[in-house]
Amino acid sequence: MKPVVIALIVVGVVAGVAAIWLAERAWWKRRRERWAAAAVELGLPVADGHELLDRFGSLPLFQKGRDRRVRNLVRGSTWGPEVWIA
Repeated sequence: MKPVVIALIVVGVVAGVAAIWLAERAWWKRRRERWAAAAVELGLPVADGHELLDRFGSLPLFQKGRDRRVRNLVRGSTWGPEVWIA
């Protein structure tokens, strides 16, 4: 293989890894924002969602059905009676 082809392959792999890494960072940022919004909705003193996410990791706190509005808020849903009921 010519050095140019090898260089193009390396650049493509590096660009792909960088794109995946940036997309994952953006996904985690959105998830932390949703957790922060849920914490505010619950009245918890959480600044940016890190603490709530670190503490519970996922949604088991909300799976018991005690507050479906917050569960939907965390999931990003903005439609349905759970969201309409204040």
